[in-house]
Amino acid sequence: MRQYKGYYIDGVVFNSKQEIDEFIKRELVERYQQYSRMFWENSTMELSSMMSDLADVLVKQYGLSWDEIEEMEAA
Repeated sequence: MRQYKGYYIDGVVFNSKQEIDEFIKRELVERYQQYSRMFWENSTMELSSMMSDLADVLVKQYGLSWDEIEEMEAA
């Protein structure tokens, strides 16, 4: 059993590094969508900053485009 990014490749839950990366990406996208909903309800500088930081991670580390980020905000 090997550890990767805080998760274990155990052959039960995760079988590869790619599966862990996809899982983390889905979790981050869901978090970004949650932040976006919260921002539409109550726009604050803190949420804006958190969304900006998370958008940078999604683009730079997980390959999303800025257009995809904007689509999530509009949804």
